Amino acid sequence: MDSGQPVDGHFAGATAVSLALFGINFGQLVLGILGVLVTAGEYSTGAIRSTLTAVPRRLPVLWSKAAICGLTALVVGSVGAFAAFVIGGGFISDTPASLSLTSAGVVRSLLGAGLYLALVGVIGIALGALLRSVAGGTAVLVAVLLLSRDWSRCCPRPGSRTSARTCPATRASRCTRCRRPHPRCRPALGSPYSWAGRC
Repeated sequence: MDSGQPVDGHFAGATAVSLALFGINFGQLVLGILGVLVTAGEYSTGAIRSTLTAVPRRLPVLWSKAAICGLTALVVGSVGAFAAFVIGGGFISDTPASLSLTSAGVVRSLLGAGLYLALVGVIGIALGALLRSVAGGTAVLVAVLLLSRDWSRCCPRPGSRTSARTCPATRASRCTRCRRPHPRCRPALGSPYSWAGRC
């Protein structure tokens, strides 16, 4: 319901999807660090010796951990995104930001959030296996997820814009973006966001 108070600039163009996925930055850190702990934690405690004694080949161990962590992140992320959308939608049902699951792009955005979090979990697994250090893997993960986009924007190099577009944080925002189509917008053919239109 409209309270008559001015809307903050950060939320002026918000939709039910963007509000439901507001905590994805925190979620990616949690699941990414969990992935680092799954592999690097064994090296820190020495439990990797028992694992390699049972399964001498490293690749099957790594693939199984990546699969389990990825599927866990996918389920948790998807369920959390849909739950936040449904619960939060009840509070903004009478506002312009309201959307339903049948609205164009909503399901894709919510599933995209789960897929992105699964990818972050797998990246954490890989970093933990490569660096074999919880502190080192966590530091690199934070740099990749949170600092790469801002760093590429600050560097006045020809490839900085490309780096900003391809960093995980930017790809996540594009994968989970859901905007209302403007009546004067025309379809952007060939774009994965063609349903949103292009002015």
